[in-house]
Amino acid sequence: MNTGHPTTGRRQGAPRRLTLAFASVQGSSFGCLFLLTTLSVAEGDGYVGLGVQAFSQALPALALVFVFRAVAGRAGLPALVVPMLAAQAAVDAAFVAGYLTFGYHLPAAALTGLLLAVAIAAQGPGWKSLFSDLIPREDFRERYAGISSLNNVFRLVSPALAGAALSLGGGWIWFAADALLCVVAAVVVARVRRAVRTAPGERTERSAADAAPVPRPARWPFLLPFALICVFGFNIQLFAPVLATGVLGLDAGYAGILMASHTLGAILGSYLSGRVRLGTSALFGGAGLALGALTLLLPLPDTLWLALSLLVVVGAARGAALTTSSVIPVLASSRQEARDDLFARSAVFFAGSNVVSAPLVALLLEHGPPATAFYACGAGCMAAGLLWLVVGPRWMRAAAGEGRSPAPG
Repeated sequence: MNTGHPTTGRRQGAPRRLTLAFASVQGSSFGCLFLLTTLSVAEGDGYVGLGVQAFSQALPALALVFVFRAVAGRAGLPALVVPMLAAQAAVDAAFVAGYLTFGYHLPAAALTGLLLAVAIAAQGPGWKSLFSDLIPREDFRERYAGISSLNNVFRLVSPALAGAALSLGGGWIWFAADALLCVVAAVVVARVRRAVRTAPGERTERSAADAAPVPRPARWPFLLPFALICVFGFNIQLFAPVLATGVLGLDAGYAGILMASHTLGAILGSYLSGRVRLGTSALFGGAGLALGALTLLLPLPDTLWLALSLLVVVGAARGAALTTSSVIPVLASSRQEARDDLFARSAVFFAGSNVVSAPLVALLLEHGPPATAFYACGAGCMAAGLLWLVVGPRWMRAAAGEGRSPAPG
């Protein structure tokens, strides 16, 4: 029996309830952000409105640095989840009320996108920390792979459903549904956290262990490769339109089909990352290498079916890389404080990667053929994978040595 994770009846059901709440809220949130960018074009704001929305949704990375510093050291990252869900529901409700009363206006939509992106991004590390607190370390990779794949399923279907709501003239209904889901998820999280806090004997034991002063290994061996993979490897929202129009010579509307194929691959990659026997460290580095190598091939397909097939494999590499990046902090430390620190910092890099990658890709596309952007991003992602394979295993061993028990992966 794992003493750090007592398996009482209440806690055995907690991850399942949390998984459904997490995946449904993440999916509906993704649909909200998709609708805001789509509305900017549908309402006549054109590419200026699209750029304003993209920038407003990328800004939270700057704010999150201060949010995590203020909260993580006091109440812990899980304490962010319920307030941020409540804030997201309030923003949804305000947008619905304004849209039904005054109609669509770009400044209001941009502000909504900014506030929603802050609330959504701030929840991420808290969800991960809560899952890591409930699932034993030796089971975490397999269990979190299932959580991640379900999340990707919801993200696959939500833009289509949100777009259908918009085409029927009721896009605001999606925001109302998102608000309701946030309220339900907040209730689930609050009940689970209350059950965790009242688990007999656990709180005292873990608090005493976490309070013990121990040296903390350097963070850059994990954060630098992860940041590079985010910047160079997670650009499908930029690459899909370029593939459709610049490589395949198709209408821009095919970008949605290409993105769906990529997301389908991400579901597969997330699921398989919990099933393969390869170690977590090797899988993360290998996924980064594969993602970079496959990105180099993206300019080559000359038919839609070849592009769709290749994007499934690209998405699988992305799903494996992103899932294992969430597992590494858990395996690297048995201390909640150390895990939360890595969760928080990696969330900032993930949320802020578009601030770097979007202008970089735009610059490459402006001054060269589309293939130039694919080659640059592919090479950068491969370099990140190689860097991790060189420094990552040693860092994992050093980081695992600071806790009470060795990392199981």
